[in-house]
Order: sequence, then structure tokens, then C-alpha cells
Amino acid sequence: MKNVLITIFFILSFAPMFAQTVPEKEIDFEGSFIMDDARSASLPIEAYLQDTQVVITFYVDLSDATVTIASEENNQEMEERTISFIDSAPEVFNISGYSKGTYIIT
Repeated sequence: MKNVLITIFFILSFAPMFAQTVPEKEIDFEGSFIMDDARSASLPIEAYLQDTQVVITFYVDLSDATVTIASEENNQEMEERTISFIDSAPEVFNISGYSKGTYIIT
């Protein structure tokens, strides 16, 4: 019995030598993230591009918020919606028909 206990003790004491560490995987936040050392006020909004869609989420309840997407090149308004944001529900804009360029969301 003593030999069995000594054997188990040696097996368990060498187990950490064979442990493997799993490398950390970086997470892409697609448009917003929080930095612990940031000192600025955070906005209760998140906007990101997902394939051919722009997804906008307000994290405070807003009624009748107007969201406009316009071309920066010629200030042409591409789309405008008046939306009520309740319970952080996202609003999705399909931009597959837009030409390449820079757009401003207001």
C-alpha cells in the first residue's frame, strides 16, 4: 500500500510538467471596444460594418432618433431613417447598392 501511495504521489507531482498553456486569442470587436485606461466619456452607441450591412445600436432608450448616411464626397444623402431604439435593439442598414467611398453617419 505504501508503494502505491508513493507512486501516486510521484505521478501527481510530475503532472504540472506536462501541462500545456493555451495561447490567448485576440478578439475583434468590430467597431467598438473599451480600454481600461481610457479617461474619456463613453458614448452609448456602437456602429460596425458586417459584410454589406451597417449595424447601429444605441445602449440607451431613444425615441425618434434620426440616422442619416451621406456620401462624404458630394454630401449626397443615401438614406435617412427615424428610429426608436428600445432595449438595445440594433438597426441594420443595407449598403450593398452604395458605390465605393467614404460615408458619414449622423
